[in-house]
Amino acid sequence: MLDKVIELTNGYIDTMPKKERKKYGQFFTSMETARFMASLYDITPDMTKISVLDAGAGSGILACAFLERVERLPFVEEIEVTCYENDENVLQLLEDNLRYCQEKSAKKVSFFIFKNSIDFSVSFYNYHEPSIYPCL
Repeated sequence: MLDKVIELTNGYIDTMPKKERKKYGQFFTSMETARFMASLYDITPDMTKISVLDAGAGSGILACAFLERVERLPFVEEIEVTCYENDENVLQLLEDNLRYCQEKSAKKVSFFIFKNSIDFSVSFYNYHEPSIYPCL
């Protein structure tokens, strides 16, 4: 799964100017780092359902690495991933990657994406509640 998500992310990177990515602080996680970070989760055999938050989801690399890890755990039956992303440009790629992982997984996987168009250069006094939509 992760190989495909990395491939699709690299395609996005090739089409998006570095200046634009920098505006949103987009520095996509490498495969090695994502797998290492996913290994840090403490998952015990009594956990049949796991919920996780990807607070800077980007294209979903970390979420996918986490799913790859959990995929190998026979006792986990259900995974819920909540993603937060503030860059409208990457939301479609994020959703596409999450759907791809969902289709490839043998587990029951649900995703939710919180999106917010807040520009971090503006004051938080102008903050608006993020919108959410499920990816079922």
